[in-house]
Order: sequence, then structure tokens, then C-alpha cells
Amino acid sequence: MTLGDFIHCPESNPVSYGRWFQLNQSPRINACSVCYQKHIASTALAGAFKERQCEHGEEITCSFFVPRILAIWRECVQNGTTESLAGYAIYRAAVKNCVGLVLVEPTSIPAVYHLARGEIRNFSICSACFEDYFISNGMFHHFVRSPPGHGALFAPGEKFRCDAATPMIRSAARTYADRDWNAFVGWVSGRCTTPSCLGHNVTVNDNRRAWTMTGVSNLDVCEACYMDNIAFAPPAIRNAWIPAAAQPGRWYCDFSNKVLHAGFRSSVQYQSVDTFKLAVSVLQQVPPCNDDGVANGSWFVLKGDETSDAAFKMCSSCYFCLVVTSNSTEYFTQRQFADGAPHLCDLRVTEKNTQLKEILAHISRAVGTKDIDHFRSFANELATTPTCPRDNWVSGPRRRWYGTANWTACSACYREVIRDSTLARILPLQGQMLPVGMSGWCELYSPRMRRLFAQACVTQNLSSLEAAAEERRQANKLVLEQVQAQAAHEQLRISIYRNAISLQAADAAIGAIADSDYKYGSGELGWHHTSSGAESVALYREADSMGVLDFKVNGLAQWKAVE
Repeated sequence: MTLGDFIHCPESNPVSYGRWFQLNQSPRINACSVCYQKHIASTALAGAFKERQCEHGEEITCSFFVPRILAIWRECVQNGTTESLAGYAIYRAAVKNCVGLVLVEPTSIPAVYHLARGEIRNFSICSACFEDYFISNGMFHHFVRSPPGHGALFAPGEKFRCDAATPMIRSAARTYADRDWNAFVGWVSGRCTTPSCLGHNVTVNDNRRAWTMTGVSNLDVCEACYMDNIAFAPPAIRNAWIPAAAQPGRWYCDFSNKVLHAGFRSSVQYQSVDTFKLAVSVLQQVPPCNDDGVANGSWFVLKGDETSDAAFKMCSSCYFCLVVTSNSTEYFTQRQFADGAPHLCDLRVTEKNTQLKEILAHISRAVGTKDIDHFRSFANELATTPTCPRDNWVSGPRRRWYGTANWTACSACYREVIRDSTLARILPLQGQMLPVGMSGWCELYSPRMRRLFAQACVTQNLSSLEAAAEERRQANKLVLEQVQAQAAHEQLRISIYRNAISLQAADAAIGAIADSDYKYGSGELGWHHTSSGAESVALYREADSMGVLDFKVNGLAQWKAVE
């Protein structure tokens, strides 16, 4: 096995690593090293491909995972020429790619295909999926193309979503041929009428079907996730799942746990039921990975980093779900921290981990090609880079800043966004540290600012980005002023309540020993033994009448707009 070879085909997932083989006649036809060995290397046309590596920042999908490409390739091998494959690549490039499971205006889709006889109600697919999945399996004659503008196929205001983007439907199209049309219709009809996964939203038992794994307790997967992930998995995986007993009361789908779901996908690739069962068992026993850190847990680091303070570390749940299921344990070792303090998992799958996408890409490269040295270099760099402070003002000797005098980015966002950009070398600030006593904040973590930076890379002009940064600072200042005002207001309320309680206590003490019939107060305040009692009621009412200061939505709206 050559360094960079894939363990498994990356399929339709775009990746930026590994050994690839490109058709000499077309840069659009690329085979991963797995598919090259499986379909090309032993043929007389192997010389029509050249080996290549991903260019920096480039992402490639494997062409030979697409059924239509495989069908054309078989014809090429029979005919002894790659002309038809190169010609199809030109034709396919003119077809707009599937946009996935998102609702779009029908007019934005050049062509929509629906069933001629309507066996599946409202079933429609885009032209890209029709080309990629339904021509080579012989099912194309069951479809008709909608007229220009799609005619009466969509009601006014109705959106289009490609049904073939559903994982199960795409798997069924890859599995069945035209002779299996009735079986295909049965599966797809069932999927189209199955309620969507509700994720972590607790579900009240409404007769939804759930699935569980033999030999595993407290694992429930909804019908939709079963169909999309398990129904067409290899038999070794699929046969380990059985219908769960009726769910009493409330439950949620365990595949909404992103780490667990990723572990299952990995176990499917390696067809390993036992490693996934082990991951589930560990996940149910250890503290969940989170943004606050895990105390007294077991940690895993790269071999050789057992004593390093800057080691890339994973908690037990991430390690067992992402490393054990991918048969990559030989590169890691367990490490304990004796301090008992919470430690942050570098691989935590949370929204606040802005480096997650980059980390997962490098993890995928490491386990997908066994290129652990590349991951070690990345992990060491990551571990020594402070996390993004977002909109918190920070200082310190390890903090370095990039950007201009009017806009700054932290070193973490520099690595993610700036370093490989066309503007990286011309920014005035190149990793400067602030003078002692000064602090800074990051202005590149939000999606809006990153979009503006991408636009600046195209125009080679930072003026719009700097203007947005100034707008952002002003909005943040307004929100902070309102927070401080509310804090002062609440402090005043607390002070008034405390005074009222003191006066009430004094009135109660006097009342316990007083023998006078004279009372203080009024019909509105009530009657008390002392003037303190009457005053305490007045103070309570004053505090209550203040209410909780309404937050000025103007400032919040401005901050939300710039974020």
C-alpha cells in the first residue's frame, strides 16, 4: 500500500487528500486509488489515466462511485477507447448538480423528472440524479421530463426538493435494476411516507416505529434513520438490527448524537458490528463530550505524546466512536490526568468548536489513508494554537493577531480561513502580539464576516470587510451598555428588597413584645406595629413596580444582524 492510498472509496464525499487517478482527456473524471485498482488497473485502458494528488484546498469526489460512470466505463473497456467517457464528462458538466435535501424554487431547476404512471405520489427528482442513478439501472423509462417551467407539476408557491437526494432512495437506485421496479417502488413509497427524524426533540409515543441492535440496551433509532442508514447496509450490519419493543412514553432517536452516528457510518465501512456495539456501551457509561470539559475521564493521545502538555487529546466517547470503529487504535494510547480538573476534548462535535470541520477532515485523512504523520503534524499545531475567543476580549503571550488596524482575527481563524487565501501575505498584521496590558477580540469567527472575507479575496479589497467590522463593534458596544444598565437596575431592585426585609424583621421583633394598640399604616398598606412595617410594604411595592428592565431590542437586533 502506497502512502496516500485510500482504505475505502470516499464515494460522493468531497475530500482534499489521497492518491487519485485522472482521465487524461478530462479533469472531471477522477478515480480514487481503491476504484482505480478495482475497475481500471487491470484493463488495457489503465494508461489513459495519470496519477495525481489534490491541489491545495481542492476537493474531489470519486467519479467511479456514480453508477452511470461505471456503466460507461464498462462500455469503454469493451470498445478499447475512452472517447465516450470523455464525451459524457463534457455533457454532464452542463447539468446542474443536485442541491440536496433543500427546498428551492422549481424555476431554478432546469429539468424535473416525475413518474409517468404516478406509482409514488408526488415523487420527483432533479436531472442530475436522473442522469447519475436512473439511466444505468434501466429505470429511466418510468420517468417523464416536465415541460418548460414544469407546467402544472407544482402548485403556485410550492417548492421543489429532489427526492433522490434522500440517502435510502439513492441506495435503492444503486441496488435495484428495472426488473426490480416493484421492490424499488415499495421501498421508496415507504420512505416518502415515513415521518422525518425528530432528532433530540423528545418524542411522545405516537406509534412511530423504532429499531434497536441485538445485544445492546437503550439504543433506539427512528424508522427514517433506519431506512437511510441501515436498510441497505451490508448484511453483517443490517442483520444486527431488529424492531424495538413498543416505546412507552417518551424517547428520542440516538442517531441524533452526531458522534454516535459518525461511529456507525465508520463501522459500516469496515463492516464491524462489534466495534460499534463497544462504542455504544462506552458512550452510555462516560460523561458526554461538551464545551465545558470532562473531569476525571479517560483520555487518548497519539503515541509519543503521553507526557506532552500540548498533546491533541480525545475523550472516551469520541475515541471509541471515531477511532475504534475505524480500526485505527494502533496510533493512539490512553492517558490519565491526575489533577481531576475538567479537560477539553479537541475533537468535540459541538457548534462552538469552530475548528471541527478541519479536524474531522484530518481525522478522515488519517484513518482513511493511514497517513498518521500528517495528522501528527496537524494535531501538534492545533494543540498549540489558542482557541478562538470569539467576542470576548483576551490577552496573553500566546495570543497572536492577524488582519489590519481596523479589523483583527485570532490565530485559530487565521489557520482556518486566512492562511491559504490570496490575502494572507498582504495583511499588515502578521501574527503580532499585543503590548502588555492590551487585549483583543476576534472578528472573523462569524459566518457573515467569513463570507465578507471570501468576497474580499475575490476583489482584493478589504474596505467592505473593515466597514462591517466597525459596524459590528458599534453594535457590540450598544449591547454591552444595555447589559450594564440592566445589571445596575437589578442591583437596585435587590437593594430595595433587602431594605424592605430588614424593616419587616424590625416590625416583627417590636410586634412580639409590644402591648400598644396603636398601629402604623393605612388601608392600602395594611396596619403594622411600627412605621418600619408600613415602610417595608411600601418598599416591596416600589421594587415590584420597577419590573425587570425591558431589554432594548434595538441593540439586540443590530447585533444579530451583524453576526
